[in-house]
Amino acid sequence: NLGVDNPAAQARIDQVVELIAEEERLAAEIAQKQKAYDALIKKADKLLSKETYQDAIAEYRVAQEILPEQSYPNEKIVGIQITELYQS
Repeated sequence: NLGVDNPAAQARIDQVVELIAEEERLAAEIAQKQKAYDALIKKADKLLSKETYQDAIAEYRVAQEILPEQSYPNEKIVGIQITELYQS
């Protein structure tokens, strides 16, 4: 409470404070997801470079679940599947 005498104004201020807190929480959640995604991609890329294909696919799939809007994991999975197809 900021000591505003007008109850309607105070209610609006309280509402704005709540919205700001929610925005901060969402921003922190997004940052946490991005950090986890980046770590998984880094691990998957390393596995791919070692030609550990199934393990790489597993990591890309987890990354894909965290940020499904990202196309990179699926592109890498398809690339691995094509590579495995030609190797068999």
